[in-house]
Amino acid sequence: MNPLRLLSTNRGESVSTVSHTGQGFNSPTLHHLTNKQTNTMDTRIKTERSNFTPQARVYHYAVEHVINKTKDDILDFGSGKARYWEKTLGKKAYGIDSYDLSLPDRTMRQYYTVILVSNVLNVQETKDQLHDTLKKIVSFGKSGTRIVWNYPISPRKLKGLKESRLLDHVNHMVTAEGFLPQTTILTGEHSGIYVTTLI
Repeated sequence: MNPLRLLSTNRGESVSTVSHTGQGFNSPTLHHLTNKQTNTMDTRIKTERSNFTPQARVYHYAVEHVINKTKDDILDFGSGKARYWEKTLGKKAYGIDSYDLSLPDRTMRQYYTVILVSNVLNVQETKDQLHDTLKKIVSFGKSGTRIVWNYPISPRKLKGLKESRLLDHVNHMVTAEGFLPQTTILTGEHSGIYVTTLI
């Protein structure tokens, strides 16, 4: 496997990197807003917390350390129906689109160079949902894409899924889609944020 790169940081916090080491899972099931068998609404669309969104650390970290304003095409995956970050960064001339289960598909590009995934993986309720969500995220990537994501302690809908196991799932999906994953795990003031680069 290729040597892993560390992201440069301005504040000198420590970071560590890991490569794909675990096994993932497979599922042919695709989930949509409505479960056709039960005709119920997908409960993941009810998890948006609009007062929290402006403070979400994934976005602040990405703007400060990952995104090149003039070069990157950004996707806010799990943006929420208000599309707060698309509107906020769009006003500052960032190239950003939104994707959310509660919205019609608003993506304007096939691939993005930065994908922001804030408070999304923790609200997946089943392994099938997690599998499908990771597959969709990676489908928007290309070689060199950086996925900036987190896995908050609360809420966690998939009980018992620890950070290390989730990281295995992320790396497995990246590999299954034909890329090599390079994941940076941030510590210090950015603890809990991960950056997975598709190689």
